[in-house]
Amino acid sequence: ASTDFRETKYTFHGPIERPKNFPLVDGGESISDGFQGVLEILYEICFHATIEEDSVTTEKAAVLSELQLRNTVEFRSDKAFIEKFHGETPIPTRYPIGLEESVKRFTADDVRRFYDKFYVPGNMELYCVGSFDKKGALEVIKSIFEKAERKEVPDCVSHRLEEYHRFDRIEPERKFATFNHNLLSQIVVCFAVKVPSYKVEVFQHLRINLVDSICGSVFEERMDGIYKSMGNPIFTEFGWGYDDSHREGCAANVLTISCEPADFKEAVVLLLRESRKLCRYGILEGEMRRALHMLLKSLRQDAEQADTKQSSSIISDLINESELGDVYQSAQAQYDLFQKASRTIDVETVNKRVRAVFAGLGIEKDESLTPENGIDGMVGCGDCVVFVSGPRRNLGKITLDEINELVKLSAESEIEAPADIDLPEYLFWEQPERVDFVEVSNAQKLGLEVVKPEMAVETQSGAWFRALPNGVRGAFHVTEYDAKHFILRVNVHGGSASMADEVESAALSLGLLTMFSGGAAGYPSHVMSKYMSTHNIDLEVAVGFESARLDMWAGTAGHGLKRAFETLFAYFTNPIWDTSSFERARKERMLLFEELQHEIERRVQEAAYLNLVSGDKRFPTSSKKCLRRIDFDDLQQTIMRTLDPAKMEVILVGDFDPKEAEMHFASYFGAIRGVGVINPPRTIPDVRLSSNEDVTKLSVYDQENRAVVGFTGHVRGRWSMTDLDLQTLRTSYTPPKHADK
Repeated sequence: ASTDFRETKYTFHGPIERPKNFPLVDGGESISDGFQGVLEILYEICFHATIEEDSVTTEKAAVLSELQLRNTVEFRSDKAFIEKFHGETPIPTRYPIGLEESVKRFTADDVRRFYDKFYVPGNMELYCVGSFDKKGALEVIKSIFEKAERKEVPDCVSHRLEEYHRFDRIEPERKFATFNHNLLSQIVVCFAVKVPSYKVEVFQHLRINLVDSICGSVFEERMDGIYKSMGNPIFTEFGWGYDDSHREGCAANVLTISCEPADFKEAVVLLLRESRKLCRYGILEGEMRRALHMLLKSLRQDAEQADTKQSSSIISDLINESELGDVYQSAQAQYDLFQKASRTIDVETVNKRVRAVFAGLGIEKDESLTPENGIDGMVGCGDCVVFVSGPRRNLGKITLDEINELVKLSAESEIEAPADIDLPEYLFWEQPERVDFVEVSNAQKLGLEVVKPEMAVETQSGAWFRALPNGVRGAFHVTEYDAKHFILRVNVHGGSASMADEVESAALSLGLLTMFSGGAAGYPSHVMSKYMSTHNIDLEVAVGFESARLDMWAGTAGHGLKRAFETLFAYFTNPIWDTSSFERARKERMLLFEELQHEIERRVQEAAYLNLVSGDKRFPTSSKKCLRRIDFDDLQQTIMRTLDPAKMEVILVGDFDPKEAEMHFASYFGAIRGVGVINPPRTIPDVRLSSNEDVTKLSVYDQENRAVVGFTGHVRGRWSMTDLDLQTLRTSYTPPKHADK
């Protein structure tokens, strides 16, 4: 069960068929099936719940505990924004969790009065999703729920929330607000304009949604390009959204940017200047083509996976679109309609919408906008809320006047017309005759004959294994859960435990991030980034105790499997190591460490891990001091030493052609060569697990006095054991033959 501003939802997951030994009800009559049983339970909860004082007392304790757990700094920041943005509505005073004093005061009689008033048939909606017979399901629903007594539907705020919103000029005191707390490490600036809710009911509405998606994609592409062109970026995150919310009873046009306090002014001016550029000059033909291609490909993948989509995901979409008043569409219907809509738009159409949306946000209303207009001129009708959150030590100086100055500065700065980036066309469109963008030596000669016969293993589970002469091992499994999609994981054995010290451990993590955020195969980072995003290839790297891991998600359509393997091959064999990617990655890691110092939950976890490994500093998040000690050349050496084919394990799971997968595995990973001995052998410390029962105490100041307790202990690992573990093992099982070897 969950409660929000406007409703409480009860969600049941259950089997369609009645399980064996299902309990009997109604004097011994068995329930006909699981579906009907769930509906009968739901009926009892909705109309015949027993509300006893003991139960209410118990639940009050749980609610008060949840109230404290939720009351994080981020939650308080969100509340501060909502109080300004929705100040004219009841929303700021109707948080679902309630007030502590109210919860403590409630009795079973109070709860029962609320239940009797609002739990009436006319105030409820029933959603059912699953593999049941529709006609039979409707008959069961009717037979159960028609017994409920019809009662008057009560009038309440949630029914009329839209009526409270104002979309004209707002009060001056609500135009600007800040939230400061020393547990926040970055400054976030948000420009938000409230607009009426809209419904997607006809083709024209869906067409507008398509154009808005293109606008957002292009803006993201431009800002991402700026970020990757900087060695020391002046912002960390950005975002633009034009979204409808039934929860809040309105839509919102929101522009945000996050940055370090020292970069605050530059970051805000950059955001506003790029927004003005988009508003003034619009988007380019090439940008629109790439954005449209990405969007349609993503929708096509959703349609391909429709039959394997979980009921819980479908019911969420169904409820959301029903609440908004949208026409519900299946994934296939949505793809077909968007494809049809894509043929009716051009750059001019998109740019009209860009100007309308950003003028509505107030970034640049028209060419007559003057630098003296400030916030009022920026938003035209004065309906923009500017919200800034960040560390207390920095936010005391930020005022509305300073924001106005930054708005003027962005208007005064020269804004040049955008130029499209020079991208190789054949990389971005699905042309079967030219898919390769890397040269693979002996790729066609390698083939399946390179597989070692002794490693050609099939298992009863359906997985099979292969190995290549250079030492790379492969594991494959075809499933039907993700239609025409796959996940490809490369495990490189070693991880932090194979590093000599904390600096080398930090270099491993930083090096992989640098490598895969840079360029490859002669193409710079922005081309590789756009190549992967255009073809919906997602990539993530991580370093653990035992291994470094690279995960890649993609679809098989448009030669997706081949693109995935050759992208990895390009990075493994011909990466472009540039100092900009290195400095950018180092800054990201430093920010991660900075955030860690202000998050008590994560600090507790880090301290616990450090205690368990006897203070070994190779394992926790790398400190700023440690990251500053990493040398660019040494970092490359660490990565080259780590990416040894003999340590690689390729795991491929999904809906793919086995023969094609084996061919690409052999062709690309079979062509990877080891780097040989780079440095003299190093001494690698053993991992020593602690056997004490120390209590580690941490303190992070928060005026709300929140507390976090973590309990940790050892489990037997593959790579290290304590003496106590070894003693236990000797007496708990019979060692296999040749255990001494």
